[in-house]
Amino acid sequence: MIRRFAFATAILAAVAFSLAGCGGSSDKDDSSSGSGGSQSSGQVAVPGDAPYSDVIAKAGFKPILFTRFPAQKPGRKATIVVYRDKSDKDKGGVLYLQGNTVDDASLSWHWYFENGAPDSIRAAELNGDGLWDVVVHLADGKTVDLIQETDFTLMGNQRDDLIALNAASSQPEGLWKCFDGDTATFWSAGGAEGYVEVSTPLGVSDGILIIRLSPDANKQKCEVFADGKKVQEIELESTDLEQRIQLDDGVKRAGKIKLEIKGDGAGISELAIR
Repeated sequence: MIRRFAFATAILAAVAFSLAGCGGSSDKDDSSSGSGGSQSSGQVAVPGDAPYSDVIAKAGFKPILFTRFPAQKPGRKATIVVYRDKSDKDKGGVLYLQGNTVDDASLSWHWYFENGAPDSIRAAELNGDGLWDVVVHLADGKTVDLIQETDFTLMGNQRDDLIALNAASSQPEGLWKCFDGDTATFWSAGGAEGYVEVSTPLGVSDGILIIRLSPDANKQKCEVFADGKKVQEIELESTDLEQRIQLDDGVKRAGKIKLEIKGDGAGISELAIR
């Protein structure tokens, strides 16, 4: 009995440390659940009531976890939704929502796993910089460590698209700057040309590209690929202002959308595909 009590105490202490220990979280009051109800912190709400549950189901996935999560921005409340493939294949993702209250929280971060079924996620301070990093626990017992402002950011604004932000690119370093909501930071291809390829596991509703180029970008061509097939070639203006472009309908059916930028000084400060 003493051994079991000690083991349970150790588990509770580890959980408390991971959620309330170090890290730059400003979310001091985690007393309510992700559903906005009165469940205690860490309790799982009914997955069917999770935000985006209809979109998740339509895309062939199922929500398995919906609960409160430490918020990175001051004064904000945050929740997370973990989803998996309905047929229990090894794929799924994590949605991070934030807002002034739990009830008005909306999506600001989406991470997708093509070769792993996420089981849960916890906040952890992994590198001592005062920002929340995350540890994703997969169904096979493995974990994935993600470092904020190296791999991703929780500081981004609410998004009006659903693309996964762990994109592939010709230059992976600094790619998170395309999705941080800060137009003063940008990803650079590191040469004359480059590409960014995003996964769209939850689909694309309108097929509208929303893009801002880096401040020194020249007028450039952009070739659009849907699941590896070229469907369009568009002209990007020489401006760092927001550009909205209607893409070919082929992107609405694609699991991956690739943008190949042709021209000197390829760089993107913000990117979304709605």
